[in-house]
Amino acid sequence: MTFEEYVYGFYGQTGDSLYGEEFFPSTGGVTMAEIRLATKIRELNCELQFDGDSIDREIVRDILINSRNPDVEVEHNNLKCLIRNPT
Repeated sequence: MTFEEYVYGFYGQTGDSLYGEEFFPSTGGVTMAEIRLATKIRELNCELQFDGDSIDREIVRDILINSRNPDVEVEHNNLKCLIRNPT
């Protein structure tokens, strides 16, 4: 299983994802394309080493949340890799 598939199992647009509806209620989850992009942002823009673990999954989730609404406070909001509203 790839890291992206792992993340999709938690937040994907499928009735089988664990938290898709909870974190992304307007769409029921995120697409695999969104996960791939957020993963690249995570890999290229964070100071922490990428390990593909639960912390990375949560950081990718937070990037996804902020990509839809930059003003929302997220768990890992202190990391520089999150998308922020430039205002």
